[in-house]
Amino acid sequence: MLMLAAMIWGFAFTAQTVGADDLGPLTFNAVRFTLGGLVLIPFRRVLGQPSAQSALKPGILCGAVLCLAIFLQQLALPMTTVPKAGFLSVTYIVMVPLLGLFRGIRVHALQWLCVLIALVGAYFLCIKGGDFRLAMGDTLVLLSSLAFSMHILLIDHFAPHTDPLTLSCVQFLACGAISGAFMLFFEQPTLSGLCNATLPLLYTGLLSSGVAYTLQVFAQKSVPPVVASLVLSLESVFALIGSFLLLGQTITAREGLGCALIFVATLLAQLPVPTKKVRKNRKCDILDL
Repeated sequence: MLMLAAMIWGFAFTAQTVGADDLGPLTFNAVRFTLGGLVLIPFRRVLGQPSAQSALKPGILCGAVLCLAIFLQQLALPMTTVPKAGFLSVTYIVMVPLLGLFRGIRVHALQWLCVLIALVGAYFLCIKGGDFRLAMGDTLVLLSSLAFSMHILLIDHFAPHTDPLTLSCVQFLACGAISGAFMLFFEQPTLSGLCNATLPLLYTGLLSSGVAYTLQVFAQKSVPPVVASLVLSLESVFALIGSFLLLGQTITAREGLGCALIFVATLLAQLPVPTKKVRKNRKCDILDL
């Protein structure tokens, strides 16, 4: 589920960049997340999901953090290059375990190694020729990545105790409502802009929001947040594959190495974490019996 979500988000980079040409970030996000929430309502009724009352507060909180994260990302895309945005976006693989320490989530040395390997892979994949200067757009992407890290940890906290489909629906509608409220004050959307961005809005609304984020919630009921962040970092790999398939761009040996490193890190992160065995002496064994 997480890998499928990463694939959808990887292709969404192109859709978001195209959509930014015609709509402001608040307008774009208001439409896409409202669409993503509305499309889940019929599925909730068909599956007979419980009342949304229990998911109201968690959904609004997750939606508010998601709104901040996606707003910063959408705002940054016209200000930076796609390679830099791709590399900086996956820095949440470092931020998630660091923030998780404050929640008492212990990270094994093997998982830290996977984080390092994935980060190096993302660098090879996205940064070329050593051209790396932190501009305003890059700073916004970093802040967006921090917000996405908080969102991953929030989902990890709420998903085991809340119906995933209901939580997704509420957070999408909350994100769309918050974006729409700020849109009224800071942006002036036009009908022509909405028409021109129809395809990006449909892709990001139905697939990137409605499907991918819902898959994330379902998956994180059983996947630790550090492992989840590593699998989701594959979005940078799928972004490169999408540019090759849809735009005819070639993949260099350096980019191929980056893809391989991220993929290896993702596989290693899912290996069982070794634990120390405690030996009992003979006396303890007798007492236990």
